[in-house]
Order: sequence, then structure tokens, then C-alpha cells
Amino acid sequence: MKDEPEIIKVLRRQEWLKKKEGKLQEALSSTEISEPVSNKTMEIIEDDTDQKMIRGVLQDSKKTLRTLISLIPDPIVIVNKKGKFLEVSDRIEDITGVKREELLGKNFLKTKFITAKSKAILIKNLAKRLLGEKIESYEIEVISKDSKKLPFRVNGIRIDYDGKPADLVVFHDLSEQKDAVKELEYHKKYFEVLFDNIPYGIVTIDLDHKVKDINPGFTRIFGYAAEEIKGKSLHDFIVPMGEIPEAEQHREKNISAIETLHKRKDESLIPVEIISAPILVGDKKIGEYTIYKDITERKNVEEELKEELEELEKYKNITVGRELRIIELKKKVEELEEKLKEERKKYGKI
Repeated sequence: MKDEPEIIKVLRRQEWLKKKEGKLQEALSSTEISEPVSNKTMEIIEDDTDQKMIRGVLQDSKKTLRTLISLIPDPIVIVNKKGKFLEVSDRIEDITGVKREELLGKNFLKTKFITAKSKAILIKNLAKRLLGEKIESYEIEVISKDSKKLPFRVNGIRIDYDGKPADLVVFHDLSEQKDAVKELEYHKKYFEVLFDNIPYGIVTIDLDHKVKDINPGFTRIFGYAAEEIKGKSLHDFIVPMGEIPEAEQHREKNISAIETLHKRKDESLIPVEIISAPILVGDKKIGEYTIYKDITERKNVEEELKEELEELEKYKNITVGRELRIIELKKKVEELEEKLKEERKKYGKI
């Protein structure tokens, strides 16, 4: 099974080796010494030889098993068919605060660190495994020594322990995984709210420029509904009118912004500011998103300011011209006054 811990895979291999040994003994006993060994028998012998080291490590003894489970970072227990602990790894104490010696010989149903609901799940699956059924991994809750409920994924396998059937169970802590999923869901919801309510138009495309999704802002700006353009080339719908100006590079890597004029679905024109950036998974680009901002209002304000500036320039020119003429006239008046004074002196007039 894909999610099984390594120890369970190893123990499954041990059971397989026991069966192979049985087949080997059967094959050898049915073969006369004088007769050549068949290819099938040789394959069994060779395969058995290749697994000699594994069989040595996996001897059916408490000492070997105890050493093996102590090396596994996940908590591990072995229980008999009545649910009593036959072996417990030290990791159990780290999580629950209960010592190994306190648990050995005790029924797991009498423990306080397993929730009632989880006990019911464990006993049901224990019975199924002891009957030879294969059980997929499942989840339970364990109460930690600081009273927190921790989620664990459980994998189990039926084994022989002291010549009797038992259940080896491995518990894998899912806390970090669950927290990561919660954080991912939070960011996903946050993005969805932002995507649906932002006043700008957003469109995502794949590497073939096919539209993957658009938001309500995009529909408001350009008039196209999602079902009209999803799966189609964005270039067939959103076409810039005239040349696209050189993009202004932002600080963020691979993000650029431009201003241009686009045509709406109703053929009217709209000025927009566009920001595009790649969608990355790791270092691999899987698509691109583009944000369209309607800058009609800004352009109208800019046009009004431009007109006002032009009017001011005209007024300035008129005013400056008038001032220059006044200065010139004043200069001429002063010159005439000087001439008049000279004439009067010349003729003795004051």
C-alpha cells in the first residue's frame, strides 16, 4: 500500500519470505538428488539467497522487533487479539506522557489518551486485521500530554508475536499536514474573495494562451462572460488598438505594466492599465495572469488638466504680452518727457 510506513512494508516482506521458504522446502523435497534442479527451483533458491540478510534481521524475536521499532520516529505498538499492549515504542511516552512500563499488558481501551470515538475505530479494525482482512490507513485522535487532540494516520499489519497472532500498529502524526491544509484553504478562500470582489479585471491563461478563468471585474470592464471565452484564446477577444507601448518594468521579477486602448464586446474603446505576471509551480511556469484596470476616469481627469494647462498657457501669453507692451509704452512716454524738457530749456521755457 502506498502510504504504509517502512516497518510495515518490511514486515510484509518477512511474511513473503516465510512463504518462499516453504515453497523452497517443498521444491527441494520433491526433487531427486540425482535429477537436475529445475529452473523454477533455481529461481526460488537464488531469490532466497538474495534475501538472506533480510531474514537474518527479521528473526521472529522480541529483541529484534524491539530494536527495529525503537529506530522508527513514529509511535508504534503491538497488541494481541484482546487489545492488550505487547510492545510499545518510547515515542508513545514523548507524545502522551505515559511510560512504556505502564502500558505493557494493559488494554488500549482503558487508556485515557485515546478518544472514545477513536477506540471504537481501532477495535473494529483490529478485529478485521486479525481475521486476515486488509485495512486501508485511517485516522484517529490522540490526546497529548498537554491535553491537545492530535490527528494520527494509522497503519497496521497482522504479525506473529510469541507464536500467536498480533497486530502491529504505526501512528503517523498529521498535525503539521493538517495545519498546512488549513493554511492553504485559508489562502484559497482569501484569494477567491479577492478574485471575485476586486474592482479590476483578472484573467488567467495557460501556456497556449487559452483562458482558464475570469473574474466579475473582467466581465464588467469588457462585457464578456466566463462561459463565452473559457478555453479559447484570449487574443481572439481582448485586442489592443494601435501599438502597445513599451512596458514599465516593476520591481517584482517578470512583472510588467503598460497602458493601452482596448475594444470591448460592444465595440466601444476603453483605456486600461495592464499588469501581467507568470503563474509558477516551483520554478516551472504553468500559465500567466493579467490584471486589467479601467483608467477611463483617470484619463478624463488628465484630459481636463491638460485643457486647463493649455488655457493657463494662453492666459500667461496674453498677460505677459500685455505687460511687455505696457513697459514699452512707459518707456516711450519717458523718452517723450525727456525731449519735452530739453525743448523747453532750449526756448527758455520751464
